[in-house]
Amino acid sequence: MTTFFLVLKFLPFLAFLGIGINLLLTAFMPSWREKGWKHWQIFIGPPHDIRRPNSWWVALGIVKPRRPSREGDWDEKTAIWVWAGMGAALSLIGIGGLALVYLTNS
Repeated sequence: MTTFFLVLKFLPFLAFLGIGINLLLTAFMPSWREKGWKHWQIFIGPPHDIRRPNSWWVALGIVKPRRPSREGDWDEKTAIWVWAGMGAALSLIGIGGLALVYLTNS
């Protein structure tokens, strides 16, 4: 197997690891946090609605986005636990996947 195909197998797990490290840094380093990092929103409705907030139609300004069904702010301790838990889980998936690919190709 060539190095190119080995790197292609590593890429998804490197992405998991990178996102996990980003979430861990956000949880444990206050200088890493952006404004509104504790804010959450839930949109209940059809999954393929063109008015969802991340739709191209909304980004281009053709339609107005839906309002969120629920939204709020976590307290800081809860937000840190959520971000750290997600970061740890994604980092472990990334490390486990990298080890699996390495061991199956060596």
